[in-house]
Amino acid sequence: MAVPIARVFRLLCPLADIFTLAQHPFRWPGGFRAKRGSAPTRHGRFAYEFTSRVERALGAYAHPPAESARPTGQDNPLPLSNSVRPLDNKLLASLPRDDFELLAPVLTALSLAQGIVLAEPGDEFDHVYFPHSGMLSLLAVMKDGKAIETATVGREGIVGGMAGLGLYKSLVRVVVQLPITASRISASHFRKAADKSDAVRNLCINFNEVLLSQARVTAACNAMHLTEARFCRWLLRSADRTASNTVTLTQELLAEMLGVRRTSVTEVASRIQGAGAISYSRGVIKILDRSALESLVCECYQTLLNQQAELA
Repeated sequence: MAVPIARVFRLLCPLADIFTLAQHPFRWPGGFRAKRGSAPTRHGRFAYEFTSRVERALGAYAHPPAESARPTGQDNPLPLSNSVRPLDNKLLASLPRDDFELLAPVLTALSLAQGIVLAEPGDEFDHVYFPHSGMLSLLAVMKDGKAIETATVGREGIVGGMAGLGLYKSLVRVVVQLPITASRISASHFRKAADKSDAVRNLCINFNEVLLSQARVTAACNAMHLTEARFCRWLLRSADRTASNTVTLTQELLAEMLGVRRTSVTEVASRIQGAGAISYSRGVIKILDRSALESLVCECYQTLLNQQAELA
């Protein structure tokens, strides 16, 4: 049965428009002949709508990662498996069995890439996160957009835990600083568990005190200690969280964490590398001599460890 050539043309035109959009993403979606300011063709509108739907289905973003929205619903949580164990998180592992069982059925496992923002100041926490590996940074954000790290959370902690006591809005930006795997639970389910369990409720309160303690020590450290000592503190804390001597982080991100210029990070990293304590190349820092690094770090590193142990 012959297919009329006009019908074939009508079928192919939308596809042609789609390929045009792929090659020229900033052209008006009106087809090959469309010009800036002209009205879109019927096929152009179809291509635009179709492409938008495909992008939404595939999770495409119109902005680079630094400007991306919170990943709620975009992080593809996976059912818990033997390879991702919630008890890798120290807080979950510390709960009595009956209390843990209040959370276990509604926990989901997920992995999040470096740079993903989980919350901005003023955002309500709709999920609570228990990291298994990697590290999250909590940053105070100024009106001009500049930010500085006030605390970090790894597998010893929880992010959004105060949502267990009621609706809770973030006061800081929460960003994935080192790629993480984590268990996640909705804030509503977490509140129900906290209502039934003193252990879960105390977990929320106690770790919030840990974060406050971190913020106090970090503020003092930023004001009183040299960049080199603070760099070493941050690197050792990161290595502790990842259980690895290799940390992947660009100079730009590290400068933001420490609240200094990028050139300061370059100078400090070069000196420490010259001393043989680390190697640093293309955003990958390797600790070669931990004892040498510990000799350069300020007292705040051990203070944070001691306070965390006391409050745990």
